[in-house]
Amino acid sequence: MNLENRICPICDNKEAVSLWNGYVKCVLCGCIYVKNVKSVSYEDNYYYFDSREKERLDMRAKKLFKILSKYVKNGFLIDYGCASGEFVNFAFKNGFEVVGTDISSYALKNADSNIQDKLLLLDDFKKKFNKKADVITMWDVLEHLDSPIDKLKELKPYLKIGGKIIISTPNVESFWAKFLKKEWHGFNIPQYHITYFNKKNITKIFNSASYKCISVYSINPMSPLFLIKNSAVGLTRVIFRKDKRILYAIVAGIIFIPDKILELIAPFFNFAETLIVVAENN
Repeated sequence: MNLENRICPICDNKEAVSLWNGYVKCVLCGCIYVKNVKSVSYEDNYYYFDSREKERLDMRAKKLFKILSKYVKNGFLIDYGCASGEFVNFAFKNGFEVVGTDISSYALKNADSNIQDKLLLLDDFKKKFNKKADVITMWDVLEHLDSPIDKLKELKPYLKIGGKIIISTPNVESFWAKFLKKEWHGFNIPQYHITYFNKKNITKIFNSASYKCISVYSINPMSPLFLIKNSAVGLTRVIFRKDKRILYAIVAGIIFIPDKILELIAPFFNFAETLIVVAENN
């Protein structure tokens, strides 16, 4: 995917102000997007799988499933952009009929063996699959897309009338995003994360795709401890850009603060770095 001189993917406005790392901000709707996108691969150079990452993904799947279960208790679920299938696996173990699809064969091969027969490459899914779902989930997918409205329209035939679509995407108006700006971890991969949203404009894209928004809110999909430590690098870069010795010392100090102490600190910070949208197919 090579895209040059993109216009706003939400409102089609051509006017934008330059930010950093190739990102610009639409002057009308506030969408932050990459102006010029180079072709990338979602294979082994994008994903990595080790025990620590597995633990993080399992924790995330469990929390996202709690969100799902507030709106849909059972039925047939399609997880679009399932990666290595942690959420598919968790939903399957909790009684859902499931199918997961992803663009990356590498990610799918790293899924647990008990769900391998429930996963399809995206091309195969489009060619072979025609069953309508009770719910479609898209966890951290929209930010990768050039045309999020078109993708939402494309998924409508796979969803029953009255069925739910539930998505997550980075919250560009979170405390850390606004405070850290270009040092925010979300802005570190402009070759992959090419479109960012806020509550107002993400509601607009669902309305434009003829869905009825039920709820739009922000959460922290990881533990507060994880995000405190994850934000430490960006924070210290902002304060100590020139002296790397101080930077590394502070980062190391935060990383090794006992979790019990961080748990006392966490409630005083806004770590809602992820937007959740729950919508219904009309």
